[in-house]
Amino acid sequence: LGDLSTSHRDYAGAVDFYAKVLTIDSTNARATHSIALCYDYLGQRDNAMTAYERALRARPDIKDLRFNYGRLFYLREEYDKAIEQFAMVLALDPNDLDANINAGIAYLKIGEKSNKAIQDIEAKGMNITKQQAKDVETFKAQQKEIFAKGIPYLEKATEVAPTNAGAWFNLGVAYIRAGETQKGQEAVQKSEELAGK
Repeated sequence: LGDLSTSHRDYAGAVDFYAKVLTIDSTNARATHSIALCYDYLGQRDNAMTAYERALRARPDIKDLRFNYGRLFYLREEYDKAIEQFAMVLALDPNDLDANINAGIAYLKIGEKSNKAIQDIEAKGMNITKQQAKDVETFKAQQKEIFAKGIPYLEKATEVAPTNAGAWFNLGVAYIRAGETQKGQEAVQKSEELAGK
């Protein structure tokens, strides 16, 4: 009945049936997995997180569960935790396109967040101290390293799906932000060709 409700997109009804299964057999992996997905579809992220954690304790080897758990961290902007989960997916399947793309983009998001600290200091213009000027240079160097960490994931994504324009574009951004401008421009150009621009 839970599966039937899910197939009819009655996720709230499905949750009720899967919950009944879990009162009978709290270790039922299928019901645990399914209830997590239903909470996710319902947009109940906190319930989904709890259900995914429970499902992963029962079945840590199910990569779709692991990916969805990582995606919820990504949506919460907890990018470090999302990357950890995507890396676990990639340990199970190194060619998982979505895990590679999302891990790469998560690094881009972390790098972009560090822009705020740099912009706050640079906004002071001529009034910044020597220490603040040093801090800006340190932040910029760290930021390049962060963007560079996303490159292997995005390179792998373009290997797995060579016609994916989005993967090429994000790879171009990562290259450029990591200081590899020529490679970045080539990747962005490839992205535009694939997108038909």
